[in-house]
Amino acid sequence: MKNNKAVGSDEIPAEIWKRLGKLGELWLLELFNKLVIGQPIPNSWRQSFLVPFYKGKGDVRDCNNYRAIKLMSHTFKIWERILNNRIRDIVELTPNQCGFVTGKGTSDAIQTIRIMLEKAKINKSNLHMIFIDLEKAFDHVPRNLIWQSLRAQNVPEQYICLIQDMYNNVTTQVVSAAGTSDGFAIEVGVHQGSALSPLLFNVTMDYLTKDCQRPVPWNILYADDVVLISDTVAELQSQLNLWITSLEENGLRISRGKTEHMSCIFDGTTDAAQIKFYINNTRIPTVKQFKYLGSIISNDSKIDDDVTYRTTAGWNKWRQLTGVMCDRRMPLKIKGKLYKTAIRPAILYGTECWAATKKHSTKLHTTEMRMLRWSAGVTRLDKIKKEYVRGSYGITPMVHK
Repeated sequence: MKNNKAVGSDEIPAEIWKRLGKLGELWLLELFNKLVIGQPIPNSWRQSFLVPFYKGKGDVRDCNNYRAIKLMSHTFKIWERILNNRIRDIVELTPNQCGFVTGKGTSDAIQTIRIMLEKAKINKSNLHMIFIDLEKAFDHVPRNLIWQSLRAQNVPEQYICLIQDMYNNVTTQVVSAAGTSDGFAIEVGVHQGSALSPLLFNVTMDYLTKDCQRPVPWNILYADDVVLISDTVAELQSQLNLWITSLEENGLRISRGKTEHMSCIFDGTTDAAQIKFYINNTRIPTVKQFKYLGSIISNDSKIDDDVTYRTTAGWNKWRQLTGVMCDRRMPLKIKGKLYKTAIRPAILYGTECWAATKKHSTKLHTTEMRMLRWSAGVTRLDKIKKEYVRGSYGITPMVHK
């Protein structure tokens, strides 16, 4: 666990357990052994604080435009991680799931879609995608389904009872500039910001959709981000109907406004404007590009829009740090470390999934050199070679990344 994190209701930071060393380990071992044999968790673990943060867009008076961060006991999080590690060794998730799975990540999901687009373009065939948006999925998943899904995965009843105790009689208080609210019970969903919650949600999603999932790559999941893919309209609508039934009959809801459809037409004859998909009687919005897991997927399979988006993301991060990057008193080596840690990752995210051309690489290199020269207080008119500028910061070219 990282240092300098906000504490929960027990006000015990993670640093205390780290400083206590072996003594702290013995105390935790004694406590956790008592929990394993049936002692309830401490009451302070059942209490949390909810801090809302404005997303930066929409009406500030609308609660839907805020993202909440739940502050829980750090000791409780240690206990969660122990259970998480033990249960992960037992459950077997679908190969379609890329979220919070060892050895997989966002790149796997993004790369799968890009490869399918390239193959469809080469074969001059069509590809249709529906990007499903679940409304506050982690907050709405019924807890009785969590216990059922764990039993279906043959998780020992002892572990299930331990998790159930973690969710019994839990309360939270909203902390804002106006003060702290009274405590209120939370009786649905998984803990926000919990180490165990992603696994519980993934297991539940597997349980609910096991009968309607198609093999990779036709269905791709990243936790609650679901992509349904097909080469025919009728088959994809049939898939969508199955997912609607499986999810909405069990307490989850598919957003009618945020779920979107994208048709990639490469056969030269199909009219994309005539292709429509529906959730019940509501038509799904049609888009030409979709922001999926932070990358722009375009219906023509090109990456130009994603390249532009990545350079924009880099400049946005640059503006946040311009006070440091443009400070003439700051050593260039320190600026270089900050650039490599905070700015360059924003530019390079998802680029390993590109079939990049020289034009795309040049655009990224040009963006980087503009940032470095600006930070160093030089321009191209100063006739300073790129290699010297990079060397001053201790930065290698992007192509080496």
